[in-house]
Amino acid sequence: MKTMLVPIDFSDITPTVVRTAGDWAVASGHRVHLFHVLPEDTDLVGYESGLQILPYVPPPESSEEKRLMQTFRDELVARGLEVTTRIVQGSAVLDIIDEAVAVDADVIVLGSHRHGVLHHLFLGSVSAGVLRRAPCPVMVVPAPLSAKATEQQQKTDTLPAGA
Repeated sequence: MKTMLVPIDFSDITPTVVRTAGDWAVASGHRVHLFHVLPEDTDLVGYESGLQILPYVPPPESSEEKRLMQTFRDELVARGLEVTTRIVQGSAVLDIIDEAVAVDADVIVLGSHRHGVLHHLFLGSVSAGVLRRAPCPVMVVPAPLSAKATEQQQKTDTLPAGA
């Protein structure tokens, strides 16, 4: 069976991403693998000079993230899909690529947040990073336009030719 990797971040775009992935999975016969990457813990920075050996600290168990993951899983299972889930801690882009290889994903479906140019310049974009490194096709689900952006788009779409 084909596998669709669906990285989610529990933001406002996540329900749209899960719904879109579910629609495609139902139509194409994919199983769905929901995947979430917790940010790396940066509190383990020492202030002393020299080599420091820090103990391994497992990712925090977040009942809220588990609950949200279960909610999205249940939504897809109710549509008759085979769904697996996994939550890890690390670097979003690298872990998504590693997970795609590990589950032998045929496609990755992820969301885009429509952040501004400065955000992308300084922080980068997970979707852009995955697009550059993915071992399989990637479908990016765009975030809905804000009300102001939608209004501006409608004005642009109704301009007469040559205006």
